[in-house]
Amino acid sequence: MAVSGGDAGESRYKIGSIVGCVTSFGDHFDGEVMAYDSQSNLIVLKTKSNMDKPTFNIQFLNVKNLKSIEVLKEATEVPPALPALNQNKLIKRAEESIFEKQEAIKCQELGVPSHAIKLYHTIKKTLHCRWQHRDMIVLDSVIVAPPYTLESCSSQDGKEGKDLAQVKKIIEKHMRDQQTKSGT
Repeated sequence: MAVSGGDAGESRYKIGSIVGCVTSFGDHFDGEVMAYDSQSNLIVLKTKSNMDKPTFNIQFLNVKNLKSIEVLKEATEVPPALPALNQNKLIKRAEESIFEKQEAIKCQELGVPSHAIKLYHTIKKTLHCRWQHRDMIVLDSVIVAPPYTLESCSSQDGKEGKDLAQVKKIIEKHMRDQQTKSGT
């Protein structure tokens, strides 16, 4: 049974129910109701991701902006209690995210090219690194300076060491991957 957006009562959207929604833009979402707030008319759905992995997307939808909602399967069980959240971990993650965004803004203001920022994120996945003006400092011992190539990569002490070799290996792989993506 289809229900127009905004007309249904809270009981329609029981947590755990499977619903199908069509937005006013024509987008279609099928998913499990994770939450519903009747005051803000917000429904939260867990939908399957387009990836091959068993992952999910979380969709926040305003019920007033939906053409229709259809309850495909009514929840029969009481939803499980939500797990406790580690507040310290959440605060730390938020602070790190804010710091990274501020760092990205500084890089843009300094004119760091986008390919260098991509390289930085690639290196940061495996090694500790930070920006120092327009230079990347990796493991506090390797400098990657503009134009961010193998040749512009050096050790702070001027010696060829394992840290420098590791960084150069990551840069080389990153450059190969970027060439493969661009088809050159």
